[in-house]
Amino acid sequence: MPPIDNFKIEGALPPIPTAAHYIYVEDKTGWDALGLYAWGDSELLGAWPGESWVEEVTVGGSQAIGQRKAAGITLKKFLFDTESGNYNLIFNNWNNGKQTPDYPVNGTQDYYLTVTETTVTPIDPDLLAGIDALTEDGASIAFDGAQVSASGSITVIDLAGRVVRVGNDCVAISDLPVGAYVVTAPGHKALKVIK
Repeated sequence: MPPIDNFKIEGALPPIPTAAHYIYVEDKTGWDALGLYAWGDSELLGAWPGESWVEEVTVGGSQAIGQRKAAGITLKKFLFDTESGNYNLIFNNWNNGKQTPDYPVNGTQDYYLTVTETTVTPIDPDLLAGIDALTEDGASIAFDGAQVSASGSITVIDLAGRVVRVGNDCVAISDLPVGAYVVTAPGHKALKVIK
């Protein structure tokens, strides 16, 4: 029988799933694997050890961070598909004996966290300086330095999860303390660093 040499096998990766919110993690654990479990109003991410991150995103680039220049910060992106509820996050090394202490969150926003073997903390806003948008639709939320504009209801949340501004169509932000803030509008969200 003659060999067959005129066929081709092709494949495609499945699309990255979407969620109402996300948890972005700067992973400083040194672990081989990173899982996320959430307990509270429900087991939001399934039974222990939870779920793995779905993709890595690089933010920033060429901004000064302290005494060094950053080429960008890679964040692991976890799905956080809820609009309400209170949860405790536990990062673990995929059920291999290591885990972080509980980190309380609510289900109404994205979170940007630095995770080590023993701590979970909000990301240092200096690490996010210069990115001004980690967006799902950057054209829908506009920043002009003194205010944020979008169509409809706007909510501004600090990285600790506190709502710091609410309004319709336009919200003043010039008097907010230096830091990073999550801005949401109907169907859109962005990360804004205010210096």
